[in-house]
Amino acid sequence: MLLMIPAHDLIAMYLAIELQSLRFYVIAESKRKSEFSMEAGSKYLILGAFPFVILLFGCDRTTTDQFFGTYL
Repeated sequence: MLLMIPAHDLIAMYLAIELQSLRFYVIAESKRKSEFSMEAGSKYLILGAFPFVILLFGCDRTTTDQFFGTYL
């Protein structure tokens, strides 16, 4: 969360959110004795990657990585 505050461009925001999500992926598959833990962690990782791929695709299509350069 502290990395998102000084982010002035979309790439820094993307990296900050992805670093925050990484610990939740690890928590989801941290219970080694459960047979569903590894499956849950990998599904969570795959489903969590889709919004970020769409965000990066949007950054590419707008041809800018600045917050103030994009108009919705």
